[in-house]
Amino acid sequence: TLRRGSVQSFAAPSEVVPDRGSADVLRGFAGATAYVGTNQSITAGGLGDFVIGNRIAVSAGLLSPAAKDTLSRRGAAGVVQLAGGPDAFDRFRDRVGPDRYHLPDSIASSFFAALPSVVVGHRIGGALIANTPIAAGDLVTPRRLDSSLRYDPQLIEHVTRTRNVACSLEGLTRRAIIVGAHYDHLGVGTPDADGDSIYNGFSDNAAGVGMLLAIAAALADEVLTHTLLFLFFDGEELGLLGADAYVHSPLVPLAETEAVIILDAGAPPGPPTSWELASTPELGQVATDVARARGWNARVSPARPNSDYYPFTLAGVEGMLIIPGPDPYEGLTEGETRLLRTRWDQYHRPGDEWSAEYPLGGLARYAAYALSIVRRLDEEVR
Repeated sequence: TLRRGSVQSFAAPSEVVPDRGSADVLRGFAGATAYVGTNQSITAGGLGDFVIGNRIAVSAGLLSPAAKDTLSRRGAAGVVQLAGGPDAFDRFRDRVGPDRYHLPDSIASSFFAALPSVVVGHRIGGALIANTPIAAGDLVTPRRLDSSLRYDPQLIEHVTRTRNVACSLEGLTRRAIIVGAHYDHLGVGTPDADGDSIYNGFSDNAAGVGMLLAIAAALADEVLTHTLLFLFFDGEELGLLGADAYVHSPLVPLAETEAVIILDAGAPPGPPTSWELASTPELGQVATDVARARGWNARVSPARPNSDYYPFTLAGVEGMLIIPGPDPYEGLTEGETRLLRTRWDQYHRPGDEWSAEYPLGGLARYAAYALSIVRRLDEEVR
Protein backbone atom coordinates (compact mmCIF):
# COMPACT_ATOMS: atom_id res chain seq x y z
CA THR A 1 0.00 0.00 0.00
CA LEU A 2 1.42 3.36 -1.05
CA ARG A 3 0.37 6.33 1.09
CA ARG A 4 1.80 9.87 0.74
CA GLY A 5 5.15 8.58 -0.39
CA SER A 6 5.44 5.90 2.29
CA VAL A 7 5.25 2.24 1.35
CA GLN A 8 3.81 -0.52 3.50
CA SER A 9 3.89 -4.14 2.43
CA PHE A 10 1.48 -6.87 3.48
CA ALA A 11 1.62 -10.58 2.74
CA ALA A 12 -0.86 -13.38 2.16
CA PRO A 13 -2.42 -15.18 3.90
CA SER A 14 -1.86 -13.31 7.17
CA GLU A 15 -3.22 -9.97 5.88
CA VAL A 16 -4.82 -10.57 2.49
CA VAL A 17 -6.40 -13.47 0.61
CA PRO A 18 -7.83 -13.70 -2.92
CA ASP A 19 -11.59 -13.76 -3.16
CA ARG A 20 -13.44 -16.71 -4.64
CA GLY A 21 -14.40 -16.48 -8.28
CA SER A 22 -13.43 -16.98 -11.88
CA ALA A 23 -9.90 -16.73 -13.22
CA ASP A 24 -10.48 -12.99 -13.71
CA VAL A 25 -11.12 -12.55 -9.98
CA LEU A 26 -7.63 -13.89 -9.24
CA ARG A 27 -5.78 -11.32 -11.37
CA GLY A 28 -3.55 -8.65 -9.84
CA PHE A 29 -4.43 -4.96 -9.95
CA ALA A 30 -3.03 -1.55 -9.04
CA GLY A 31 -4.16 2.03 -8.77
CA ALA A 32 -5.62 4.80 -6.63
CA THR A 33 -8.46 3.87 -4.29
CA ALA A 34 -12.03 4.94 -3.61
CA TYR A 35 -14.30 4.01 -0.72
CA VAL A 36 -17.65 2.70 -2.03
CA GLY A 37 -19.67 1.76 1.06
CA THR A 38 -21.29 -1.51 2.12
CA ASN A 39 -22.93 -4.29 0.17
CA GLN A 40 -26.38 -3.06 1.13
CA SER A 41 -25.69 0.56 0.22
CA ILE A 42 -24.17 -0.37 -3.15
CA THR A 43 -27.03 -2.65 -4.19
CA ALA A 44 -29.58 -0.06 -2.99
CA GLY A 45 -28.14 2.62 -5.27
CA GLY A 46 -26.00 4.35 -2.65
CA LEU A 47 -23.26 5.19 -5.13
CA GLY A 48 -25.52 7.79 -6.73
CA ASP A 49 -23.51 9.86 -9.22
CA PHE A 50 -20.18 8.98 -7.60
CA VAL A 51 -17.51 8.34 -10.25
CA ILE A 52 -15.13 5.51 -9.39
CA GLY A 53 -13.21 5.84 -12.62
CA ASN A 54 -10.37 3.35 -12.88
CA ARG A 55 -9.76 3.28 -9.15
CA ILE A 56 -9.67 0.33 -6.77
CA ALA A 57 -13.02 0.06 -4.95
CA VAL A 58 -12.71 -0.38 -1.17
CA SER A 59 -15.79 -1.72 0.63
CA ALA A 60 -16.80 -2.14 4.25
CA GLY A 61 -17.49 -5.86 4.50
CA LEU A 62 -17.90 -8.61 1.95
CA LEU A 63 -19.77 -7.96 -1.28
CA SER A 64 -22.35 -9.96 -3.22
CA PRO A 65 -21.99 -10.75 -6.94
CA ALA A 66 -24.61 -8.07 -7.64
CA ALA A 67 -22.59 -5.40 -5.81
CA LYS A 68 -19.41 -6.39 -7.64
CA ASP A 69 -21.23 -6.23 -10.96
CA THR A 70 -22.30 -2.69 -10.08
CA LEU A 71 -18.71 -1.69 -9.30
CA SER A 72 -17.51 -3.28 -12.53
CA ARG A 73 -20.04 -1.27 -14.55
CA ARG A 74 -18.83 1.87 -12.77
CA GLY A 75 -15.30 1.21 -14.07
CA ALA A 76 -13.55 -0.12 -10.95
CA ALA A 77 -10.19 -1.75 -11.64
CA GLY A 78 -10.44 -4.10 -8.67
CA VAL A 79 -12.09 -4.59 -5.29
CA VAL A 80 -10.65 -4.62 -1.78
CA GLN A 81 -13.15 -5.87 0.80
CA LEU A 82 -12.40 -4.84 4.39
CA ALA A 83 -13.41 -7.83 6.47
CA GLY A 84 -13.40 -5.80 9.69
CA GLY A 85 -11.49 -6.79 12.81
CA PRO A 86 -8.93 -9.58 12.92
CA ASP A 87 -11.55 -12.15 13.91
CA ALA A 88 -13.69 -11.35 10.87
CA PHE A 89 -10.76 -11.68 8.49
CA ASP A 90 -9.53 -14.86 10.17
CA ARG A 91 -13.00 -16.39 9.95
CA PHE A 92 -13.23 -15.69 6.22
CA ARG A 93 -9.72 -16.99 5.53
CA ASP A 94 -10.34 -20.18 7.52
CA ARG A 95 -13.78 -20.72 5.98
CA VAL A 96 -12.68 -20.51 2.34
CA GLY A 97 -9.33 -22.26 2.86
CA PRO A 98 -6.20 -21.84 0.74
CA ASP A 99 -7.56 -23.07 -2.61
CA ARG A 100 -9.63 -21.24 -5.22
CA TYR A 101 -11.46 -23.09 -7.96
CA HIS A 102 -12.64 -21.83 -11.32
CA LEU A 103 -13.76 -23.22 -14.66
CA PRO A 104 -11.68 -22.98 -17.86
CA ASP A 105 -11.70 -19.53 -19.43
CA SER A 106 -13.96 -20.81 -22.23
CA ILE A 107 -16.85 -21.27 -19.76
CA ALA A 108 -18.43 -18.09 -18.47
CA SER A 109 -19.40 -17.82 -14.80
CA SER A 110 -23.03 -17.00 -13.98
CA PHE A 111 -22.14 -16.37 -10.34
CA PHE A 112 -18.92 -14.35 -10.16
CA ALA A 113 -18.22 -10.89 -11.51
CA ALA A 114 -15.14 -10.60 -13.72
CA LEU A 115 -13.64 -8.03 -11.36
CA PRO A 116 -10.40 -8.97 -9.55
CA SER A 117 -11.06 -9.02 -5.83
CA VAL A 118 -9.38 -9.62 -2.47
CA VAL A 119 -10.40 -9.71 1.18
CA VAL A 120 -8.12 -7.96 3.67
CA GLY A 121 -7.70 -7.56 7.41
CA HIS A 122 -7.90 -4.48 9.61
CA ARG A 123 -4.25 -3.41 9.22
CA ILE A 124 -4.56 -2.98 5.45
CA GLY A 125 -7.92 -1.29 5.93
CA GLY A 126 -6.38 1.18 8.37
CA ALA A 127 -3.54 1.99 5.97
CA LEU A 128 -5.95 2.63 3.08
CA ILE A 129 -8.20 5.06 4.91
CA ALA A 130 -5.67 6.66 7.28
CA ASN A 131 -5.53 9.98 5.41
CA THR A 132 -9.21 10.01 4.52
CA PRO A 133 -10.92 8.97 7.74
CA ILE A 134 -14.45 7.69 7.53
CA ALA A 135 -16.71 9.42 10.04
CA ALA A 136 -17.91 7.25 12.91
CA GLY A 137 -21.09 5.49 11.90
CA ASP A 138 -20.91 6.63 8.27
CA LEU A 139 -20.18 3.49 6.28
CA VAL A 140 -22.21 4.35 3.22
CA THR A 141 -20.94 7.65 1.81
CA PRO A 142 -18.62 7.02 -1.18
CA ARG A 143 -15.46 9.12 -1.47
CA ARG A 144 -12.04 9.04 -3.05
CA LEU A 145 -9.23 7.96 -0.74
CA ASP A 146 -5.76 9.43 -0.45
CA SER A 147 -4.03 6.11 -1.01
CA SER A 148 -3.10 3.68 -3.75
CA LEU A 149 -2.11 0.05 -3.80
CA ARG A 150 -0.66 -2.74 -5.86
CA TYR A 151 -1.72 -6.35 -5.49
CA ASP A 152 0.59 -8.99 -7.03
CA PRO A 153 -0.77 -12.52 -6.44
CA GLN A 154 1.65 -15.42 -6.64
CA LEU A 155 -0.52 -18.40 -7.50
CA ILE A 156 0.26 -22.05 -8.21
CA GLU A 157 -2.20 -23.59 -10.67
CA HIS A 158 -3.30 -27.21 -10.76
CA VAL A 159 -5.95 -28.92 -12.88
CA THR A 160 -8.67 -30.66 -10.85
CA ARG A 161 -11.20 -32.88 -12.60
CA THR A 162 -14.67 -33.27 -11.14
CA ARG A 163 -17.88 -34.68 -12.57
CA ASN A 164 -21.54 -33.93 -12.81
CA VAL A 165 -23.64 -37.11 -12.68
CA ALA A 166 -26.66 -37.60 -14.93
CA CYS A 167 -29.32 -40.24 -15.47
CA SER A 168 -32.53 -40.13 -17.48
CA LEU A 169 -35.98 -41.61 -17.90
CA GLU A 170 -36.86 -41.63 -21.57
CA GLY A 171 -40.15 -40.05 -22.57
CA LEU A 172 -42.18 -40.04 -25.77
CA THR A 173 -40.26 -36.96 -26.95
CA ARG A 174 -36.71 -35.66 -26.65
CA ARG A 175 -37.92 -32.49 -24.95
CA ALA A 176 -36.53 -32.59 -21.43
CA ILE A 177 -37.46 -31.60 -17.91
CA ILE A 178 -34.43 -31.41 -15.62
CA VAL A 179 -34.63 -32.09 -11.89
CA GLY A 180 -31.37 -31.43 -10.10
CA ALA A 181 -29.47 -31.31 -6.81
CA HIS A 182 -25.83 -30.64 -6.02
CA TYR A 183 -23.84 -33.34 -4.24
CA ASP A 184 -20.87 -31.30 -3.00
CA HIS A 185 -20.54 -29.48 0.32
CA LEU A 186 -17.84 -27.58 2.23
CA GLY A 187 -15.59 -30.42 3.36
CA VAL A 188 -13.21 -29.56 6.20
CA GLY A 189 -13.41 -26.08 7.70
CA THR A 190 -13.39 -24.01 10.87
CA PRO A 191 -14.06 -26.22 13.93
CA ASP A 192 -17.14 -25.56 16.03
CA ALA A 193 -17.16 -25.24 19.83
CA ASP A 194 -16.83 -29.03 20.13
CA GLY A 195 -13.84 -29.19 17.79
CA ASP A 196 -15.82 -30.73 14.92
CA SER A 197 -14.39 -29.49 11.61
CA ILE A 198 -16.25 -31.82 9.21
CA TYR A 199 -19.01 -30.06 7.29
CA ASN A 200 -21.15 -33.06 6.39
CA GLY A 201 -23.95 -31.29 4.51
CA PHE A 202 -26.94 -33.45 5.43
CA SER A 203 -29.49 -30.72 4.72
CA ASP A 204 -27.28 -29.02 2.13
CA ASN A 205 -27.41 -31.12 0.15
CA ALA A 206 -27.51 -34.86 0.87
CA ALA A 207 -31.22 -34.40 1.54
CA GLY A 208 -31.68 -32.92 -1.94
CA VAL A 209 -29.81 -35.83 -3.51
CA GLY A 210 -31.97 -38.32 -1.58
CA MET A 211 -35.18 -36.60 -2.68
CA LEU A 212 -34.00 -36.58 -6.29
CA LEU A 213 -33.38 -40.33 -6.19
CA ALA A 214 -36.81 -40.89 -4.63
CA ILE A 215 -38.51 -38.83 -7.36
CA ALA A 216 -36.70 -40.83 -10.04
CA ALA A 217 -37.80 -44.08 -8.43
CA ALA A 218 -41.44 -42.89 -8.23
CA LEU A 219 -41.48 -42.06 -11.95
CA ALA A 220 -39.51 -45.04 -13.21
CA ASP A 221 -42.55 -47.06 -14.36
CA GLU A 222 -44.70 -44.17 -15.64
CA VAL A 223 -45.29 -43.31 -19.28
CA LEU A 224 -43.83 -39.83 -19.70
CA THR A 225 -44.27 -37.30 -22.45
CA HIS A 226 -40.94 -35.63 -21.71
CA THR A 227 -37.56 -37.14 -21.11
CA LEU A 228 -36.69 -36.56 -17.47
CA LEU A 229 -33.06 -35.78 -16.85
CA PHE A 230 -31.84 -36.10 -13.27
CA LEU A 231 -28.68 -34.06 -12.74
CA PHE A 232 -26.39 -34.22 -9.72
CA PHE A 233 -24.11 -31.18 -9.87
CA ASP A 234 -20.66 -30.75 -8.40
CA GLY A 235 -19.15 -27.40 -7.43
CA GLU A 236 -22.33 -25.58 -6.39
CA GLU A 237 -20.75 -24.39 -3.15
CA LEU A 238 -17.79 -23.07 -5.14
CA GLY A 239 -19.99 -20.81 -7.27
CA LEU A 240 -22.37 -22.92 -9.43
CA LEU A 241 -19.41 -24.42 -11.28
CA GLY A 242 -21.06 -27.69 -12.25
CA ALA A 243 -24.21 -25.99 -13.50
CA ASP A 244 -22.21 -23.49 -15.57
CA ALA A 245 -20.25 -26.37 -17.08
CA TYR A 246 -23.45 -28.22 -17.98
CA VAL A 247 -25.05 -25.16 -19.60
CA HIS A 248 -21.89 -24.75 -21.66
CA SER A 249 -22.08 -28.39 -22.87
CA PRO A 250 -25.61 -29.72 -22.27
CA LEU A 251 -26.64 -33.34 -22.79
CA VAL A 252 -29.98 -32.15 -24.20
CA PRO A 253 -29.98 -28.91 -26.21
CA LEU A 254 -31.18 -26.04 -24.06
CA ALA A 255 -33.70 -25.15 -26.77
CA GLU A 256 -35.29 -28.57 -26.09
CA THR A 257 -35.22 -28.18 -22.30
CA GLU A 258 -38.62 -27.12 -20.92
CA ALA A 259 -37.69 -26.44 -17.30
CA VAL A 260 -35.13 -26.96 -14.55
CA ILE A 261 -36.20 -27.65 -10.95
CA ILE A 262 -33.55 -27.64 -8.21
CA LEU A 263 -33.76 -29.13 -4.71
CA ASP A 264 -31.17 -27.52 -2.43
CA ALA A 265 -30.52 -26.43 1.15
CA GLY A 266 -33.55 -26.76 3.33
CA ALA A 267 -34.41 -30.16 4.84
CA PRO A 268 -37.55 -29.34 6.86
CA PRO A 269 -38.00 -31.29 10.13
CA GLY A 270 -41.78 -31.04 9.72
CA PRO A 271 -44.30 -31.05 6.83
CA PRO A 272 -44.20 -27.58 5.24
CA THR A 273 -47.41 -25.68 4.55
CA SER A 274 -45.68 -22.88 2.64
CA TRP A 275 -42.97 -22.57 0.02
CA GLU A 276 -40.45 -19.99 -1.17
CA LEU A 277 -39.87 -20.26 -4.91
CA ALA A 278 -36.99 -18.45 -6.59
CA SER A 279 -38.14 -18.78 -10.15
CA THR A 280 -38.74 -17.51 -13.63
CA PRO A 281 -42.37 -16.40 -14.05
CA GLU A 282 -44.05 -19.24 -15.97
CA LEU A 283 -42.56 -22.05 -13.93
CA GLY A 284 -43.25 -20.15 -10.72
CA GLN A 285 -46.92 -19.91 -11.68
CA VAL A 286 -47.14 -23.67 -12.29
CA ALA A 287 -45.56 -24.39 -8.89
CA THR A 288 -47.84 -21.86 -7.17
CA ASP A 289 -50.93 -23.48 -8.70
CA VAL A 290 -49.79 -26.92 -7.53
CA ALA A 291 -49.24 -25.63 -4.00
CA ARG A 292 -52.55 -23.79 -3.75
CA ALA A 293 -54.46 -26.84 -4.98
CA ARG A 294 -53.18 -28.55 -1.83
CA GLY A 295 -53.99 -25.65 0.46
CA TRP A 296 -50.40 -24.45 0.80
CA ASN A 297 -49.01 -20.95 0.45
CA ALA A 298 -46.33 -20.21 -2.13
CA ARG A 299 -44.38 -17.01 -2.71
CA VAL A 300 -42.37 -16.43 -5.88
CA SER A 301 -39.27 -14.21 -5.98
CA PRO A 302 -37.18 -13.47 -9.09
CA ALA A 303 -34.46 -15.87 -10.18
CA ARG A 304 -31.07 -14.98 -8.73
CA PRO A 305 -27.64 -16.66 -8.43
CA ASN A 306 -28.48 -18.71 -5.33
CA SER A 307 -28.44 -22.24 -6.75
CA ASP A 308 -27.87 -24.38 -9.83
CA TYR A 309 -31.02 -23.38 -11.73
CA TYR A 310 -29.71 -19.84 -12.27
CA PRO A 311 -27.27 -20.46 -15.16
CA PHE A 312 -30.14 -22.08 -17.08
CA THR A 313 -32.32 -18.99 -16.68
CA LEU A 314 -29.59 -16.82 -18.20
CA ALA A 315 -29.68 -19.16 -21.19
CA GLY A 316 -33.44 -18.71 -21.59
CA VAL A 317 -34.66 -21.86 -19.82
CA GLU A 318 -37.42 -21.71 -17.21
CA GLY A 319 -35.80 -22.49 -13.85
CA MET A 320 -36.72 -22.71 -10.19
CA LEU A 321 -35.36 -23.41 -6.72
CA ILE A 322 -37.84 -24.81 -4.18
CA ILE A 323 -37.30 -23.98 -0.48
CA PRO A 324 -39.71 -24.71 2.40
CA GLY A 325 -41.43 -21.52 3.57
CA PRO A 326 -41.71 -19.83 6.98
CA ASP A 327 -45.24 -20.88 8.00
CA PRO A 328 -45.77 -23.40 10.85
CA TYR A 329 -45.44 -27.03 9.95
CA GLU A 330 -48.63 -28.99 9.48
CA GLY A 331 -50.23 -29.85 12.83
CA LEU A 332 -47.76 -27.75 14.84
CA THR A 333 -47.96 -24.33 16.44
CA GLU A 334 -45.55 -21.51 15.67
CA GLY A 335 -43.72 -22.24 18.91
CA GLU A 336 -43.42 -25.96 18.21
CA THR A 337 -42.22 -25.23 14.67
CA ARG A 338 -39.63 -22.77 15.98
CA LEU A 339 -38.30 -25.36 18.44
CA LEU A 340 -37.94 -27.95 15.68
CA ARG A 341 -36.09 -25.50 13.46
CA THR A 342 -33.80 -24.43 16.29
CA ARG A 343 -33.00 -28.07 17.01
CA TRP A 344 -32.28 -29.15 13.44
CA ASP A 345 -31.28 -26.09 11.39
CA GLN A 346 -27.49 -26.36 11.18
CA TYR A 347 -27.05 -24.77 7.76
CA HIS A 348 -23.36 -24.60 6.73
CA ARG A 349 -22.22 -25.82 10.14
CA PRO A 350 -20.57 -29.08 11.22
CA GLY A 351 -23.78 -29.99 13.04
CA ASP A 352 -25.62 -30.42 9.73
CA GLU A 353 -25.21 -34.18 9.81
CA TRP A 354 -27.32 -37.30 9.63
CA SER A 355 -29.14 -38.39 12.77
CA ALA A 356 -31.44 -41.39 13.22
CA GLU A 357 -33.69 -39.06 15.23
CA TYR A 358 -34.25 -36.68 12.33
CA PRO A 359 -37.99 -36.53 11.48
CA LEU A 360 -38.31 -37.36 7.79
CA GLY A 361 -41.95 -36.37 7.24
CA GLY A 362 -40.95 -32.91 6.06
CA LEU A 363 -38.56 -34.28 3.45
CA ALA A 364 -41.27 -36.64 2.22
CA ARG A 365 -43.59 -33.67 1.62
CA TYR A 366 -40.83 -31.63 -0.01
CA ALA A 367 -40.14 -34.47 -2.45
CA ALA A 368 -43.85 -35.04 -3.06
CA TYR A 369 -44.35 -31.37 -3.90
CA ALA A 370 -41.49 -31.40 -6.41
CA LEU A 371 -42.83 -34.64 -7.88
CA SER A 372 -46.27 -33.08 -8.34
CA ILE A 373 -44.74 -30.11 -10.18
CA VAL A 374 -42.83 -32.44 -12.51
CA ARG A 375 -45.99 -34.41 -13.25
CA ARG A 376 -47.94 -31.23 -13.94
CA LEU A 377 -45.26 -30.00 -16.34
CA ASP A 378 -45.12 -33.36 -18.10
CA GLU A 379 -48.90 -33.35 -18.57
CA GLU A 380 -49.46 -29.71 -19.50
CA VAL A 381 -46.38 -28.63 -21.46
CA ARG A 382 -46.60 -30.22 -24.91
